[in-house]
Amino acid sequence: MFDSKVRMGGPELMYTLRRLMMRHTIDQHIDGKPLVKLPAKHERVLTVTMTGQERAAYNRLCAAAKAAYVHSLRTASASVCVPASASNE
Repeated sequence: MFDSKVRMGGPELMYTLRRLMMRHTIDQHIDGKPLVKLPAKHERVLTVTMTGQERAAYNRLCAAAKAAYVHSLRTASASVCVPASASNE
């Protein structure tokens, strides 16, 4: 369950993750072999009915994520390259 007392994300989390995780792409190869070999993709749509409390928590998280994304675009602190068209949202 969502706990409003727990800080979600933030600079501390990003600092830690950058030191613990390594990002790879499907196109990366070492000695001619794919670095990342993934199984076949299977997709399905599941409909989930949220309670009012779950929907409210979800909406808060979405708003916080969007605000962080917009802030990162404005401060150029994003660690990924974002197309110029994305900054118009």
